[in-house]
Amino acid sequence: MLNTCDSTQLKHVQDNKWKSSYYTFIPRPLISGTFYEMDEELAAMLASTHKLLGVLEGMAMYVPNKDAIQELMLLKESYYSRLIDYPSSSFYEILADRTSVRADIDSVTSIALAYKHSFGKTLTNHMLSNICSIALYGVEAEAEIETREKQTFLSNVVTNLKHYNPTAPDHILSAIADISTFLHINESTNIVIKAALAHYQ
Repeated sequence: MLNTCDSTQLKHVQDNKWKSSYYTFIPRPLISGTFYEMDEELAAMLASTHKLLGVLEGMAMYVPNKDAIQELMLLKESYYSRLIDYPSSSFYEILADRTSVRADIDSVTSIALAYKHSFGKTLTNHMLSNICSIALYGVEAEAEIETREKQTFLSNVVTNLKHYNPTAPDHILSAIADISTFLHINESTNIVIKAALAHYQ
């Protein structure tokens, strides 16, 4: 069973004559161990997932052109990642490598390179800065992507209502450190649960 209460809201009072306020999202620490409880339903889901992963691993031993299939899957995931923030040509146009979609091709390729660069590395703020730089500017990029120092908002209006605003700058590094600790130190947690919760966070 997954517990749905996954964050707290931190109140901020702005330094202006109105003393207006807003709330920011603080993720509940993964290392608290309170995100889920093992019950029959979750155990059955994990058993089914591991069975399917085993079947997939077995099939992968005999599928021809595995490298090409992996590359296509990575490119498609990179394409979807880009769609979160930017409009794009269709995935099939990008695969066709048409001159008219060169900018989209370069962006998707950079995101795929960033994914590859992250494989096997420990999640740290420096590593995230590095892969974000590659995703935005390509593998030859020298620019460092710094942790933001100002609060960002998803709407044009700042209100004192308790709704989602991104994590405040002062709490970003601790949130990253929590995910890293959960992934690399907590060895007792099932690997599927680790992957799901880290992705969710």
